[in-house]
Amino acid sequence: MAPLSPPSGKANSKKQREAATSIDPMTNERRCRIVVSSHEGLLCGWELSPDTWDGDLMFRFAPMAESLKSLSFSQSGAGNLLVAGGSSENMAVYNVKNKHQVGLLMQHTGAVTCSQFFGGSHMLSGSDDNAVAVWRAKDWACIHLLGGHKGPIHDIAIHPTGKLALSTSRDRTVRMWNLVKGRCAFIRRLDAEATSVAWAPSGSRYLLVLGSAVAVVESAGESEPVTLGHSKRVNAAVFLSDDIVATGGEDRVVHLWRVDGTELLALETGFKTRVKAMEALPVREAQDGEIAAAVLQHLVVCSSDGVVQVWDGVAALDKAFESGSEEEEEDDDLEDSAVEEDSDEGAGEQGRGGGHGGRGKAPPAGLVAELHVGGGPRITALAVSHVFKADEAAAAEAEAAAAAAAAAAAPKKKKKKKRKAELEPLTETSFKVTVEEEEEDGGGGGGAQQQPNKGKKKPKAKKGKSAPAAPEEPPPSSKAGKKKKSKKKQPELMY
Repeated sequence: MAPLSPPSGKANSKKQREAATSIDPMTNERRCRIVVSSHEGLLCGWELSPDTWDGDLMFRFAPMAESLKSLSFSQSGAGNLLVAGGSSENMAVYNVKNKHQVGLLMQHTGAVTCSQFFGGSHMLSGSDDNAVAVWRAKDWACIHLLGGHKGPIHDIAIHPTGKLALSTSRDRTVRMWNLVKGRCAFIRRLDAEATSVAWAPSGSRYLLVLGSAVAVVESAGESEPVTLGHSKRVNAAVFLSDDIVATGGEDRVVHLWRVDGTELLALETGFKTRVKAMEALPVREAQDGEIAAAVLQHLVVCSSDGVVQVWDGVAALDKAFESGSEEEEEDDDLEDSAVEEDSDEGAGEQGRGGGHGGRGKAPPAGLVAELHVGGGPRITALAVSHVFKADEAAAAEAEAAAAAAAAAAAPKKKKKKKRKAELEPLTETSFKVTVEEEEEDGGGGGGAQQQPNKGKKKPKAKKGKSAPAAPEEPPPSSKAGKKKKSKKKQPELMY
């Protein structure tokens, strides 16, 4: 496993590299990580402080020769694990803190297009092979395959409870999966392909990106979906809170909407190319009396030419409302002074200013950080880790190391039995055996019970002696009869 190369211009010695990226556990400083990937196989990552937004480039290297299409961070501990998938059908697992590749995940038979972690215990991945794979992170076993789509998977989203998941595909359907039972629970057919899907923080609703529109759908299905219309194609959309949605696409502008369809603000990013991807970053925790799902999160936006911006949603909205009220006052003054002039010109001044909060021309209020990849890469995916504290992450890592040491010191026999019980994945073979057993048991009487003595040889009688009487065969219902095959119990998923 080749180590990650340090950024150009940085020290190459091991001690200097560790010093440049390590965090003093006594400072209790909050950190987060942002990583982007490109068509050229490039990975570029930064580590930032969400309090000051100062940080350093952690790494910049090209681990694969093919295009990278998906990125996802483990959302537990210090968020050290990063999974990258691409056109090679495999997913590479990296430890971004130690800067080395942990291993390869080989299950899909097509390009890996999307992946998402649930905490740090499980991960889902979608591929061009029309399947969604469920992975267990502690041993990276593929414990289940969710099949049913008739086309390549575009995107997946795990419900905040971890019991449900949504997947979109080229077959113009959205499937809801029951992750506890490992089967499809609901199918919604669409008029167009949904290229992206995301849950609200509370899980009460979800959104679908459908070309130049975004549909907000209530989970309970009590009301009709709300459509957020755009003039050009939308490439990404996320929930910043339960009631506010951010969208971006070909118009190079980030739009903030209410879930009822009201546009609140249009942020001018200044990008020279389209908005390619965006992720929500929950920086502030809910205070006493606040609902966590109602807290407005930060927004990380990336252009297709490698410019990454971090926006403070609260500051942006506050500034927009202030500028909107100032512009309304200015427009009133302009209207009064233009009474003696041409009425058409006065009406034009008034229409250009008030009521939109600087829509389409808003200054970059709320922009807290801007990062540049450089080199002109074509960005394909964006991943953002959760915000973690250094001392808590160090304590979690120490606890995990102690658990691993205790497991290593356990007797070998017990360890083998434990591993055999825990690491038994659901494979194709086990599914076939289960199906056959169900057919034999559920056949309404079955041939196995009608011919309990089939295959048994009768004892031959010796010459001059009568053959001994055959022992009475017990009834099929007795314990001595043929035992009924027991069904294999399939391990539960996620929980």
